[in-house]
This record gives sequence, C-alpha cells and structure tokens, in this order.
Amino acid sequence: MINLLAISYNNIGPFKDQNLTIFFDQGKYLIKAPIGAGKSFLFFDGPIYGLYKYSGRNMLNTQSKSGFIKLLFEIDDQHYLIVRNLTKTKTKESCSTTLYTVHKVEGPKSIKSLEDLMTLHTGGLLTDIDIQTELGKNLDIHIEEVTFKNETDLQQTLNTLLPPREVFLNTVFLMQDSDNIFELQPADRLTVLKNVFNLIGVDEAKDKIAERKKEIWYKLKATADTSKYDEKLKRLLADYMGNYKKLNDTDYKEFFDELENIYEKLNIAEFSADDFPVKMHEDIDKKVEKNKSDYQKINHQLLTLVESHKVESHKVEGYQKEVKDLTSKIQNLESRISTIDPTKIVKLKDEKKSLLKQQDSLQKEVKHELIKKFYVEHKNIFDDFKMNPDVIANAYLFVQYLKNTGKILNEEVKNIQLQVKHQNDTLKEYEERLKAINVKIKLLDKDFDQQAAFDCSKIKTNCPFIKVINKKTFEQLDKQKELLQKEKNALEAKIGALKKLKDSSKELKSKEKDIED
Repeated sequence: MINLLAISYNNIGPFKDQNLTIFFDQGKYLIKAPIGAGKSFLFFDGPIYGLYKYSGRNMLNTQSKSGFIKLLFEIDDQHYLIVRNLTKTKTKESCSTTLYTVHKVEGPKSIKSLEDLMTLHTGGLLTDIDIQTELGKNLDIHIEEVTFKNETDLQQTLNTLLPPREVFLNTVFLMQDSDNIFELQPADRLTVLKNVFNLIGVDEAKDKIAERKKEIWYKLKATADTSKYDEKLKRLLADYMGNYKKLNDTDYKEFFDELENIYEKLNIAEFSADDFPVKMHEDIDKKVEKNKSDYQKINHQLLTLVESHKVESHKVEGYQKEVKDLTSKIQNLESRISTIDPTKIVKLKDEKKSLLKQQDSLQKEVKHELIKKFYVEHKNIFDDFKMNPDVIANAYLFVQYLKNTGKILNEEVKNIQLQVKHQNDTLKEYEERLKAINVKIKLLDKDFDQQAAFDCSKIKTNCPFIKVINKKTFEQLDKQKELLQKEKNALEAKIGALKKLKDSSKELKSKEKDIED
C-alpha cells in the first residue's frame, strides 16, 4: 500500500519563486480556496506527476524557466524520494528524474524514524522548506541514488512498484466550485460528507442486510418449529383412540357377539328348529342395515387414521434423524474447535505474510517488461500461448513455452538442412551422369567420323558411298547416339527441375535463418 509522506515544490503552477512543502497527515480533509489559487497543483496534479510523470497541463510556472517536484513516499515498508526537475523548452516542458532510496539508520542521539521527521513539521503547507534538504541534514537518515539506463527505464521500474494510475486517480476525491458546506442544509451537508468519506451506500446496505436477516429468520423458524406437526399428530391419535373405544361400546359388541353365535350354530351338523328362532334373521337384517352405514364410516375413518399415523410416524422419524445428524455435526465441530491452536493460526498468518513478501520480491526480479516486449515482437510464434496475470507464473510458463518451441524449431531446421543436402547430392549425381553421357556422345561422334572417312585412291578423296557400303554399322551408331541423346535430354530435364527446387531451397534457408533468429 502506498503512503505519501511529504512533497516539495518550486515554481509550480501559480507559485512563482516560491518553495512550498506539504507534510501529509492521515485522514481526509475539505480544502476551500478561491478558483486559481493552486489547490489542484498542490494536492492533485503535483503528486500524480511526481509518481507517474503524467499531467493534463503544464506543471511549470509560465514565467519561470525551471522548477522541481520532490515527493517522499513509502511502499511495502520501503521509503523512496523521487525528484522531478522541470525545464522550459521552446515548445514544451522537459523533465529529468532521479530516484533515491531513503534508509533509517539507528543513531546515538537524534531521529530514529522518518515518522519523527514528519512530526517536527506538522502544520500542513510550509514555505522555504525543501524535503530533500531536510533529509540531508539528518545524520540518521541515509539517501542513496538508484541508477537507471534512462528516463524510460526509471519510469517503468516505478510503474512496477506503484498501483496503476487509474486506481490512484479514482481514490483521490476532488471537488471544485462547490458550495460552502457550512451554508448547506443538514441533509445536503450529510450527503456531501458521505460522498467524501465513501459512506453513500451505508443506508442502502443496512436496508438490504435487514431484509436478508428477516428472510433468514423466517427460513430458520420454518425449519426448526415442528409444533404444528406435533399438534396435528396428537389430534389424529386422539381421534384414533376415540374411534377404537366406540368399536368396543355395548351396541357394537352385542352385534358382533350375536354374529359370532350365529356362525357357531351354522357349523353344527344337526340342530332343531326350536333352537333357532325363525324370525331371528329378520332382526339381524334390520340391525345390519341400521348399523351398516355407521360401520362403513367408522371403518373408513379407521383406515384414514392408520394411514395418517404412518405418514406422521415417517415424518417424526425424519425429524429425529435430522436432529441426530445435527447433534453429531455439532459435536464434531465442538471437538474440532477444541483442537484449534491460536498460536498456529498466528504462525500461519506470519508465514503467509512472508510468502507474500517473497512473491513481491520475485515479481520485482522477473523481467516481465522484457518478456512482454519479446512476446509482442515475436507474436507469430505465440499463437496458442496465453499470458498469465500472475507475473511469476507467466515468466515460468513463458520460458517453458520457449524451450518447447525451440525444440520443435530445431527439429524443423534439421529437416530443412536434410532436404537441402538431399537436393544438392541428387543434383551433383545427375550432373556427373550428364558429363559421362556427353563424353560418350563425343566419342560416338568421333567414331562416326572415323568410320565415314575412307580415302579412295581412284578419286583421291573420301569415298562418298562408304555409308551405303557400311549401312548397318552406321545405323547401329545412329541408334546408340539416339539412345544417349534421349538419356541426356531426360537428365537435363531432371537437372532443370532440381535447379528450380534449389531456387526454392533459398526460401527454406531463409526460413531456417528466421527460425534460428
């Protein structure tokens, strides 16, 4: 996290021939001054230009030829002093930058930390004070210049240390031409303060939290409250017991006893008519008809109660199982909580901080700008490589990818070299064969001329009829020459084709050179 400690100006904005220094305190402030007084230069444009060398307007006073911005800041427990020396040119401003590291040295007597230096100059905006001079006066503070190749290298290194400029800009609140806050209505004043201190969404967040809390409370109540199911189960069980008692009442008991008596008498093999009253079945029919509907109704209610009892029993078993599972989970959590060692948690946190510092250190060591530049310049060989947002992981993956790509390209170079060598060897072989054929053709022509040269003593010259006389010999010589000529033509065609391939092999060699590069 970045912490701005102090900033010094000379000939900046409207402040001509003035040395101004601001010692920043923690907290947020409302700054009220007339338009054009230099609020933005002191508290907004100055720090941004000091950190990022960025500004939408000229920083140097229009009537001054030179000036400076000196910013003391802290990041990752390391203090830095950056000095921007501004010089006016014919068309615009030029800037030369120097970066220093500021170390705290334990001395025998005076200041032991930069925070002590800050407390010596409380009061906000001070004149005729230069922060670099103040640091140089103190023997317990050591300033060491950091060397760089050029201005661009310095700014790139700074950008790796600092948060992105857009993030820094969005964390600085700037309100120009606003009404006097002390003249506003209480509600408007509260709105302004909420904007300043990033509290504008607190009320809305409170309402959302209250609604969510109420919703969760209803869900918990619905899952935890089983009283209505217990009451329903009690009521159904009471109805069941009441119906069971009704079945055992006197009227129904007599009815079933009488039916049982009839059944026993029907099973007797012999009985007299006197033992069984004639009109008894009529009485039975009347009683059966009278109690039939009641019996069916009670039987239906009984079946319904039995089914309801089964359903409720199943629900109760489910609830009991859930209670048992929850009890087991609670016991497990309690046992795990009892085994937690607070010292281990502190140790793990310290280890995490140490690892984060190591990670930051490794990220600073990684030449990610060089990797990024190489990636952009040779993007054609990185079609399937995806940049990783993690600097360390990206560097490792990038190197591994280069190794694998290098192996593939080496194999391709070897294949190209073998192709070129094979073409050259074949061409050489064909040229040797062509030379041999040309020699044979010359010898054949020489033999032909010798055969055709026959000195005739009568005409004192070569005989003109020698070819007619030795017709077969000359025909054989012509056939041999014709065969050799065909073979020569075929070889010349092959050599021509190979030479064309040799011309195309220049492209292979060019590709080989590109791969080696």
